[in-house]
Amino acid sequence: MTLEICFAKDKLNARKIWMLRASNLQLQSDTEIVAVDPTENFIRYYHFLEKEFSRFLIEDSLCSVPSMMDGLKTTQRKVLFAAMEGLKGKKRVDEFAGDVVNKTVYKHGSSHMEGTIIGMAQTFVGSNNVNLLHPTGQFGSRYEGGKDHSTAYYLYVELNDITKFIFRDDDKDLLEFLEEDGKLVQPKWYLPVVPMSLVNGTTGIGSGGGSNIPNHHMNDVINALFKLLRGPAIAEDRNSISLKPGYRGFKGRVEKSTDNERGIKCTIYGCATEISDTVVEINEIPPGKTIVEYRSFLQSLMPDACNRSESSKMKYPTIECFQELHEDENNLRFKISLDKSNMMFARKRGLLEAFNLVRKMSVETLYLLDEIQELRQFDNAEETLTTFFDMRLPYYAARKAKLLERMSNDMIRIDNTILYLEAMDKGEIKQMNRKKLVAKFTEKGYKAIPNDGDSGFDHLINLSCDERDIECLPNLVAEREGLHQRMEEMQKARDIDLWIKDLEELQQKLAEEGVEPQKRKVERTSASSASDKRTRFGP
Repeated sequence: MTLEICFAKDKLNARKIWMLRASNLQLQSDTEIVAVDPTENFIRYYHFLEKEFSRFLIEDSLCSVPSMMDGLKTTQRKVLFAAMEGLKGKKRVDEFAGDVVNKTVYKHGSSHMEGTIIGMAQTFVGSNNVNLLHPTGQFGSRYEGGKDHSTAYYLYVELNDITKFIFRDDDKDLLEFLEEDGKLVQPKWYLPVVPMSLVNGTTGIGSGGGSNIPNHHMNDVINALFKLLRGPAIAEDRNSISLKPGYRGFKGRVEKSTDNERGIKCTIYGCATEISDTVVEINEIPPGKTIVEYRSFLQSLMPDACNRSESSKMKYPTIECFQELHEDENNLRFKISLDKSNMMFARKRGLLEAFNLVRKMSVETLYLLDEIQELRQFDNAEETLTTFFDMRLPYYAARKAKLLERMSNDMIRIDNTILYLEAMDKGEIKQMNRKKLVAKFTEKGYKAIPNDGDSGFDHLINLSCDERDIECLPNLVAEREGLHQRMEEMQKARDIDLWIKDLEELQQKLAEEGVEPQKRKVERTSASSASDKRTRFGP
């Protein structure tokens, strides 16, 4: 029975249940779950499947399916960790891949890591809505769907400025960093201020479940979070939230419908313009189709096309010729010539359908890893957003507590330093060894700071000669007043106020940068004049 559950195609649901039952195995901890005794000559397949094979399936899902918390797969999280911890300025992709492998104990070689880095930096339409790494070089385009990127040796990346506004440094103390081979590596997940699984979309196939989530515009996701944070009744606002897929730089139209049985259905439309009775101009193709693929499609509609099927003739018109007049990959222009009878056929069918400019997506696989690393299915993007909201909000309370603790320690440091400088100026404390200094500080009632060396007074013992000067006193007093004001503001702030502030700063950064895809010239032929008579199809 177990063998059938593990491998039979018609036992997918049973396999999901079987995996969920085994999901309490903490694969990323130090716990070893081993079924095979190397000293034994034989092992029952039941024991192998229940322990060893189930572990493989769960680990496969952990690597292949993104986390709901940060929208990243394990390899992408390793890249982000290495970038945020040690990527200063531009670095060659092949060198950075080596750094990631060493820093995060990645065991599958640098070649796959290079591909992950390139994917996180791509900006063409249909790739990332917000690229976490900033690219320098040819990272691929719509021409071949990113496959036309240069080799890693000629590419450079650096951490994108906007990444720091998505993954805030203030949340670093809340992260649970994993340990591999005795070394601290990437966290279990990051805490972005928006659900990146929706912003950049995600595609991943794991054992027992997968993800196929389209991209959504960052501003749409932020505004939906604002609605939850600022609404008078959160329960009511949840029902009114609606998220529509969107791709950065895409000039076409995206429509979404929800089916209770099949989940989200997305229909993506390109753009076609009727120039005259015999000329059609294509100005946009749906994301997922490359320029090369669409060119091949148009070539298959030519009269001399080989092996054109009867079904193709019934669905698509026959064209006489076409020209490619693209300015760049973001300003497409296919000029198509056809006779009047085929134009009538295209009109009757609809230009968008007739020229294969409609892409339908049935998003039935909305699986993500939740906060405790369990595979979880979501009905739609709205449920993903609200679940992220419920899980993310308590961490703002934890952040506030950590920040207040840090501010309190800074206040103790400043107060102690002021008392120390005044005592030295009056001759009450003189230069002496460490042990006597600690005893003197304790005698005079100085407050120790937790984890500040063995004594709690390293902030005083390690002061430089310049910092021991009494002339530093006015600056310390001013710093204390400013810190006191910030502490009062933090104590009054609500958890949702901290989140709203983060979102407002992120939205402002988006407006400053524009977040527009880079342009790349693509192959073009000589242009022809076009008639002014135009009938527009699509947006």
